[in-house]
Amino acid sequence: MSTRPSSPTIPRHADFCLPRPGEEAPRIEVDRLPKYGPDGIAPAGFAQRVRCLECGFATYDGVLRES
Repeated sequence: MSTRPSSPTIPRHADFCLPRPGEEAPRIEVDRLPKYGPDGIAPAGFAQRVRCLECGFATYDGVLRES
């Protein structure tokens, strides 16, 4: 898990989202989440999640989701 503010980024943040005092950018977390097949049980690989720890907006395999 990474929380480096310099990269990567997400395409958009919530209107209230600001970096912490003394930081240049919001904290970003990157991790991999398991994906499952249509039956909900069989493993089907992983999705990369990139999430802002300040506002919660995230991308899953590049698709934006708002919290």
